[in-house]
This record gives sequence, structure tokens and C-alpha cells, in this order.
Amino acid sequence: MLAKQTNSAVNYKQYKVISLDTNDATYFLEYVQDAATRKLEYCWCRADRVLNLRTQVFGYLHPAKDKRELPTLMVGHSNAIVPTAKRITLVSRSVSNS
Repeated sequence: MLAKQTNSAVNYKQYKVISLDTNDATYFLEYVQDAATRKLEYCWCRADRVLNLRTQVFGYLHPAKDKRELPTLMVGHSNAIVPTAKRITLVSRSVSNS
């Protein structure tokens, strides 16, 4: 049996595009940082696709390798494909005695 270990550290949220800079393709986003307090946070980022002003998208912020760079918003991933911490069977091979 072949299995794949997945990571559950990805934090998906709803983001709203507040502003954009078409010169360098960056976006200013609003999102709820803490669901319990409903505290709003804001950040500049890049995105893995073109976003329109005042749209709401579901995704997660992928941090840049260099701290001087902006994170990238990974958009359009549904809850159905959110990685989980369990093992997923990719291939199962049964052996029969004939």
C-alpha cells in the first residue's frame, strides 16, 4: 500500500480586496484574523491570479522565502481539498492466492 502524508498547517480564510496596485500587481486585503473577536487585519500581498477590486475570495497567505518580499495569496481552493493530517491511501494492491 502506498500512502501520502499531508500537512494541515494551511489556514484558509475569506479575504476582501480593498485596493490594488496595477503597476506591480499587488493587493491590499482585509480579513478576519481572529474569528472569536472578529478583529479585522489588513495586509499587502501578491496573488496567484488576477483579482478585482471589492471582490471576496477564499484562500490562504503563503509566506515569501525572503522576509522583505510580500506573501502570495493562494486563491480559489475549496474546503474539499484542504490538506488534512491523516494518511490518504493512493494505491492499494491486493494479493490473491490462486
